[in-house]
Amino acid sequence: MFTFRRRLFLIILATLALWLMLWYTHNLVERLRLSSRVANETVAWFWAGIQYPLSFIAGREGLSVCIECGYSQPLERLPEETHVPIYCPQCHRMTRFVTTSELNAEQRREVHRMARKLYSDLVNRLPYSIVFTDNTGFPQVVDGRPVDEDTPSDSIAAYRKKIAELDRVNEPLPIYGPGGTKLGFLYYGNDPIFREIAWMPFLELGFVILIGLLTVLFMRGERKREREMSWVAFARETAHQISTPLSSLMGWLELMAENPSLESVPDASEAVRAMKADVERLEQIAHRYAHIGRKPRMEPVEVAEVVWDTVTYFSGRQGLVGGITVEAGNLVDVRVEGNAVLLGWVLENLIKNAVAACSSGEGPGRVEVVCDYPDESRTLVEIQVSDNGRGIQPREHGQVFRTGYSTRKGGWGLGLPLSKRIVEEYHNGKLKLLSSVPGKGTTFSVILPVCTPKDGSC
Repeated sequence: MFTFRRRLFLIILATLALWLMLWYTHNLVERLRLSSRVANETVAWFWAGIQYPLSFIAGREGLSVCIECGYSQPLERLPEETHVPIYCPQCHRMTRFVTTSELNAEQRREVHRMARKLYSDLVNRLPYSIVFTDNTGFPQVVDGRPVDEDTPSDSIAAYRKKIAELDRVNEPLPIYGPGGTKLGFLYYGNDPIFREIAWMPFLELGFVILIGLLTVLFMRGERKREREMSWVAFARETAHQISTPLSSLMGWLELMAENPSLESVPDASEAVRAMKADVERLEQIAHRYAHIGRKPRMEPVEVAEVVWDTVTYFSGRQGLVGGITVEAGNLVDVRVEGNAVLLGWVLENLIKNAVAACSSGEGPGRVEVVCDYPDESRTLVEIQVSDNGRGIQPREHGQVFRTGYSTRKGGWGLGLPLSKRIVEEYHNGKLKLLSSVPGKGTTFSVILPVCTPKDGSC
């Protein structure tokens, strides 16, 4: 129990660490999202910032500049006597203004070209698309390239589609010029690395869930294995404990059988032989329990012989079957690759269950064991154990091989699960409930692959 609690503590600690990592990654993604938005706001501010000086240069012939603070104003606003001090709205005092040299049309176009190239170079360094639109949503600049009157209509439609895609990715940023004038919107995408990181919380969450499921399965497997190992240890210890008195009983029976006076009492002689057979049977059972958990030795086995020996043992002991008829039907002569002791154990379990089902039924009980080919290929052999007992309710058909399930009062529910494991894991066969009708009886089927000379095992 201490080991289980320690494992549970470590699992809880690991889960908390994973959840902490998940929270940190989610927080990091949100911070990156905010950082990306701030960066794009910077781009928008830059674009808005260059619009006013560009329009100012484009629309003016020349400027007058304050010699004190550098404040500029259109040339036509100055009086003719430029040497006369005038009021400067920036200095808030009377100062002199000087006239700057004029920019001709070519110079103004060059300023426009340089500003646009600077902006285009800035945008092209970004690993995602950026689109500026006016207040109506019409594209103005796409990835640093201005949209003018000569842009084809199909390109405009493609730009609008791109704007719709970017709008689904991020909320557009409004662009404001000097004085709070709204110039339009900036639409932008996400960095590919950001998209990858954005998936990390979901991947980590899936990883946490997967680890949790694997941990639960591992713990269930560990507990199941511990239970199985405890049963294995219990079975082996039981076999060890009963082997000594069984050997002693066998010795006493041998001495009794060698006594000449025993021949004069037929009933006593028959009793000794029957007890000797029972003790040998107990030795076989002890041998089975002693080998639980170990891989059995496999060899060619005569199926009909195993069936006949098991049926004969039960039919010759009325005290064991309580007046119920146990008989063998058709038995085909065929071999399988298996272990005769384990196959006999499976048949014993099935016959015992059938006898128990008949003992609580009405009328004379009858158990029949047959062995035949299930199809014309004759690659498989089927053993059927049928009874006319109380049967099994339909809702319980799926539980008959579950450990702990039993229709008998005080039953442990281990016989059928062990039998199924012997047949399917060790003999590559199949054990199934073929049919069961309440009040009419039950039939179990054991299907085993036939041993052929081709596989070298017969």
